[in-house]
Amino acid sequence: PSQLNNNNPKTDSYMLELYRACIGWCGIYIVCANAIVKAQVEFFPFDKVSKESGMMAMASYTITGVKAMEWGFLTEERDPHFTLPELKTWFRRAIMEQFDFLLEQSGA
Repeated sequence: PSQLNNNNPKTDSYMLELYRACIGWCGIYIVCANAIVKAQVEFFPFDKVSKESGMMAMASYTITGVKAMEWGFLTEERDPHFTLPELKTWFRRAIMEQFDFLLEQSGA
C-alpha cells in the first residue's frame, strides 16, 4: 500500500489500529462538529428537501457517527481479531445501511 514507507515499514496491526482510530475520530467529528455544534449544517442541502426528510437525514448521519465511534474505539475490546479488510467492509456497510434506510423512507 501507499502508506508503507521503506524506511519505516508499518505492520498489519499498525495499519489496523490506524484505520480503527481514523474511523473513531471520523465518528467524533460527525457527532460533535455536525450533530451537536452544527458547524457545517448550513452547507447541507436541507433547503431541497422537506423539514422531516432533513431531520431524518441528520439523524441517520449522527447514527453513522455513533457507530463509527463505537467501532473505532470500542470494537477492539469485543473482537480484537478483526482484520483491516473486515473493518473496511464494516465501515462501507454502515454507511450504505443508512443510505438504504433513507432511500426506503423517501420511497425512491
